[in-house]
Amino acid sequence: MQVWLAGEDGDVPLWKGDPVHGLYPFSKWGAGSFVRDRYALRLPLDVPAGDADLRLALLDEAGRPLPLADGAGWLSLGTLHVHASDRMWEPPAFAHVVGARLADKVELLGYSLDRTAAAPGETLRLTLIWRCLSEMESSWTVFTHLLDTGGQVRGQKDNPPMNGRYPTTLWVPGEVVVDEYDIVVNQDAVPGQYVIEVGMYDPQTMQRLPVFDPMGAVGDRVLLGQVQVTEDK
Repeated sequence: MQVWLAGEDGDVPLWKGDPVHGLYPFSKWGAGSFVRDRYALRLPLDVPAGDADLRLALLDEAGRPLPLADGAGWLSLGTLHVHASDRMWEPPAFAHVVGARLADKVELLGYSLDRTAAAPGETLRLTLIWRCLSEMESSWTVFTHLLDTGGQVRGQKDNPPMNGRYPTTLWVPGEVVVDEYDIVVNQDAVPGQYVIEVGMYDPQTMQRLPVFDPMGAVGDRVLLGQVQVTEDK
């Protein structure tokens, strides 16, 4: 079987091989059986914006399409609209430089924080500036935690980048992503010095990406600047 996009600028191949990701060829199918065949078809990065026809064809051993009842060599699965991507390549101004790498996938260039003191119930606005280092097949979740002196989480906001709107599977190498988080200070947070930790993890396994700081030290988080939690107002 073959699946592709047909647009004004030509065809874009998406899949070619036996059904079920190449694991269940037609020769093994029984008469009258039904097979559910699912694919996560990733579009190449250079696909132009616009409408395209998603097509499916069944090929014989020589690679020729088998004709349908109407004589056509392919079946239209519907129109797919490819959106234009407004990517950023240069970072905006930010307050604090970090330069930590998460595996070989992402670099945290730096961050800005709208305030360095907050009372319980108040919100800290944290802006992270990421640079993509390589294409990612996994959608990583970003964690942002406000930690007390005992390492306990006293405020957090975890989600895929840009509040879930721009997962890491869509990032391309060299791209810069501006990612904002509103961290609410827990009501039980006592006055004192706190620190913010950030990083990324796989939501399926909870495994964090390893972090390499500019000096080469390895961990699984990036510690940012301190925050003073004040008396409850």
